Amino acid sequence: MPSATPLIQVNSAHIHEDGLRHQLSAAQMAMVAVGGSIGTGLLLGSGAAMEIAGPAAILSFVGAAFINWTVAMALGELACAHP
Repeated sequence: MPSATPLIQVNSAHIHEDGLRHQLSAAQMAMVAVGGSIGTGLLLGSGAAMEIAGPAAILSFVGAAFINWTVAMALGELACAHP
């Protein structure tokens, strides 16, 4: 019984990779570092808040997620209505 998947031949002469290029500026790299620091601080702060508040902290995160989702959907609607 013949195979159902077709065979594809790739010519290796056409595949060429130039390597990696430095495209991020120093300011962009600094923003990546700042974002990582803020993210770590939020994660550790969340753990401390959950230790103190218990399950109420999870409910507050769910409430904040709902508000963020609502704002994102509203911004999406505005972007479609006024491109």
